Amino acid sequence: MTGEFRSARAIEPGWHVRLAADTPDGGGWMPVLARIDTVDHLGRQRIWFLGDDRAAVAYADDLIFSRTPAEVAVTPPACHP
Repeated sequence: MTGEFRSARAIEPGWHVRLAADTPDGGGWMPVLARIDTVDHLGRQRIWFLGDDRAAVAYADDLIFSRTPAEVAVTPPACHP
């Protein structure tokens, strides 16, 4: 499986993020279509990643397993969900 753990703040639209298996959809890769940066009530930066029919949120410094568009392009189709 291609990809790396990266800070959530580094992930941009066009990338793919790996969702945990215990999510309602059962995990898998989610293409990031949009990103929204917010600040919670304690002043911590949170980043929302929006997909077709799913969303994920993480604190800016959390490490997220992700793939850049270049990594997605070289991943064999059998490795995509």
